[in-house]
Amino acid sequence: MTVTLDKSVEDFVATPRQLFIDGRWVDAASGRTFATPNPATGRPLAQVAEPDAEDVERAVRAARRAFDGPWSRLTPSERGRLIWKIGDLILEHADEPAQLESLDNGKPLAVARAADIPLSADKVWPTSPAASGSAPGWSPTRRWGRWSPTNNSSA
Repeated sequence: MTVTLDKSVEDFVATPRQLFIDGRWVDAASGRTFATPNPATGRPLAQVAEPDAEDVERAVRAARRAFDGPWSRLTPSERGRLIWKIGDLILEHADEPAQLESLDNGKPLAVARAADIPLSADKVWPTSPAASGSAPGWSPTRRWGRWSPTNNSSA
């Protein structure tokens, strides 16, 4: 079965992807990129910035500035409302990320639309004390950098 992609998804895949750090789209510090393959064809699907430790550190510094700045001045309730809004927007625009997930992982579009995208929204919505920063072991400065050649969202 052939799926017709939304124009926005076609444009997204056709444009080389950068990293989102400090509120801006930027190239990897090394300038390196890689082609992520279309699992259905093996041909390149998109060209993506290849982050390394320097990029993770840049992102951590930006997150720290945001946390020490406006984010820390918000109440837990205000932070929660903003995070909930992200989950709502994921569902509001579910067709686009579902198409991207299907292309990137080779899974049926119906599975991405019915399972992956709603589960992504569920993971964003604050359902634990971590949303307020009060969960044991939670740290706004813990360094998490993930690069996965398969981009498997369930990992």
